Amino acid sequence: MRDNHGREIDLVPDSEAPGRIVGALARLLTGLRLIGVVDAEAWRVTLKTGLDSMPAARRRALELLLARRTATTTDLATTLGLPTVTTRRLLEDLTAHGVLQRESQGEGKPNRWLIEPWAVERYRAATLPEMSEDPIYLQHEHGRDDKRERSAARERTPVSGRTAGEPRCVSQPC
Repeated sequence: MRDNHGREIDLVPDSEAPGRIVGALARLLTGLRLIGVVDAEAWRVTLKTGLDSMPAARRRALELLLARRTATTTDLATTLGLPTVTTRRLLEDLTAHGVLQRESQGEGKPNRWLIEPWAVERYRAATLPEMSEDPIYLQHEHGRDDKRERSAARERTPVSGRTAGEPRCVSQPC
């Protein structure tokens, strides 16, 4: 939490994991599987829900660093289209949670930010095992049209778990 006057970090609250958010995501994944959603689609929806719970600008900064591994405050601010001060605050927040490390480049020079190896490994573990498409940070790197790809995937694996034209069974198991 930041102080209202100087915007300095006063308190770093404990991470939600393995608390409420992890429990809620686990229940979502289980619920999707129970209603017949194909595992790959259930995992995609759960992952998207978890990542969407992050503030958008913080998530974009994280994904850029996942792709680049290291960058300066100025480089990230330019790429994100945000003021340098705002970008530095996003990066400080991620550093306070242990996701990034800051290297000072000296007086008057922009800091260099590096993503922690554990963060890369956990992100990879969450995005690669059950997903057939590139993880989000690689899609950015390869310039893929994320919305078009996901729309096509949804058409291939409907939420019901049925293929198009398959009967819907209401009163008895199919």
